[in-house]
Amino acid sequence: MVLIELFDSDTPELYTDTLPIVKDYLITSLNNSSQYEYVDIDYKSILFIVSEEALIDIDDGFSFLLEHVQKKYNLKLTASVSNEIFYLDTLPKEYIKCKRILNFKFLYSSYFVILESFTNKNNPSFFYSIDIENKLANRLLNGNFLGCKKIIDEIFEDIDSNLDKNKVNDFSLLLCNTLGRVTSQLGEFDINNKIDIHIKETSIPNLKNTFLKFCKEICDLKQIEENSTNIEIKNKIQQYLEDNYSNDFSLEDLSEYLGFSFRYTSLLFKKNMGDNFKNYLNLFRINKSKEIIQNNKNIKIKEVAELVGYNSSNTFIRIFKKYEGISPARFFLENITDN
Repeated sequence: MVLIELFDSDTPELYTDTLPIVKDYLITSLNNSSQYEYVDIDYKSILFIVSEEALIDIDDGFSFLLEHVQKKYNLKLTASVSNEIFYLDTLPKEYIKCKRILNFKFLYSSYFVILESFTNKNNPSFFYSIDIENKLANRLLNGNFLGCKKIIDEIFEDIDSNLDKNKVNDFSLLLCNTLGRVTSQLGEFDINNKIDIHIKETSIPNLKNTFLKFCKEICDLKQIEENSTNIEIKNKIQQYLEDNYSNDFSLEDLSEYLGFSFRYTSLLFKKNMGDNFKNYLNLFRINKSKEIIQNNKNIKIKEVAELVGYNSSNTFIRIFKKYEGISPARFFLENITDN
């Protein structure tokens, strides 16, 4: 069994056009060999079950194919090879094994085919798993520096602080690769805030401090980006309410204006405005109605209701009482008396 997947599988949008062509190329190439079966797993991977006679040396044969793919299509693929399969009921177990082997692909990035014998060796003390990397990436993408620091402490906890310079350099490359994955998902930063990721340290303590510094910068930028977006969204919501409070509109209308889904708009509204849509809109309209009543001595309650977006004066009176504790008429009389 040979499981092939994208080396960097976190940016699928870059490969939606090229990868299907590459998969067809691999299938066509194996057509010249002996028997095989394949399963198109997902956007990032394809599985081949190959007869032992299909290629004189399966490892070298697939290494040659994947190296040719990189040169021809500028797309890096990595493969893992299972043990020889004699019984069908061992297929799931071997597939899981191939998936596990590919967890080491960033550690063995110079190889096109990773064998189980590689991962059975004593792993270098500076290695951390794909699962740990994914947890760190998720926290960075959420701007959660405290969560990042906890994971980084775990990564460095069992590392020999006396690693030689070459191993420290290898470890720094692994860390840079993780940061590269994260920044590629964040998209382009503002040119004035762009992070130039370059780590070159000769000791583990310095390497940890430098890595923490870069993680802090990414989290800070993520927070700035999120705060900027929140301010922009809040301003848009406030302007929409100001322009439309006299009309009959719904949260769905607001979501269309903002360009988000109904559910996401509901969450954004509460996060940015501090209350749910219905309560906030009612309170907004009641405050507007109070301004109208105070500035117009001869206006009728029905007219006020219409001006602030209520089709029924009874509904307006009921909601006014709910938020102000008195009726609009009583509010009017009290303001006339005060004046």
